[in-house]
Amino acid sequence: MSDLLFAEQIKQSTHIKVANYIRKGILTGKWAFREHLSEKSVSEELQLSRGPIRDAIKQLHIEGLIEIPGNGRPYVVGFSEKSFADWCRMRMYLETLAIQESVEAGDNRSYHEMSEIVKAMESAAAEREQYIWLDLYFHRRLVESSQNRALCKLWETLSPCLYTLQELIAERYEQQKQIGMHLAILTHMQRGESGQAAECLTEHIQAGKQAIQQVVRFSSTSG
Repeated sequence: MSDLLFAEQIKQSTHIKVANYIRKGILTGKWAFREHLSEKSVSEELQLSRGPIRDAIKQLHIEGLIEIPGNGRPYVVGFSEKSFADWCRMRMYLETLAIQESVEAGDNRSYHEMSEIVKAMESAAAEREQYIWLDLYFHRRLVESSQNRALCKLWETLSPCLYTLQELIAERYEQQKQIGMHLAILTHMQRGESGQAAECLTEHIQAGKQAIQQVVRFSSTSG
């Protein structure tokens, strides 16, 4: 299990790591709302060529954290309180639907793997980076257990930002409580109780949302 996770981390391309760095900076106020994000400045700061920087900016544009106007000069948008609430709601809808379809599919193999992930989370509680990857992997397998390719593709668009947000709140996370929430979600899914599993998911996401609201610097825009 852990070998697979470490392999996944190592094979991350440079632009994904750069995107995480810039995303974290945007969310914590390193770059202000509507501030120009200079490829040259980031390239010099990270001592990298401009290629990975450009690819990272494109990724963040897709996520809605950066805008690229007609003149090609990217500027920071970040999260407003409303757009963050919208993002959380989208995640909630997506994973709730995944739970419903997963219970209908009855993918016991995925449930076994999710159980192993929870056990690994307990063992990795003191290792922050590994714990975050395991947390993310649990939710990925939850969505994949729905056997709905469209949901999986949509979740992939949310997961990079989710990883960054989890990094930002890692010190505020009550890990044992969160591990218990993951176990409760899984237990209800195994019993075919999609409604109860969805309620546990809602509680879990709300707890994360409250922690994130304490560390993210929201932009002043209302959109």
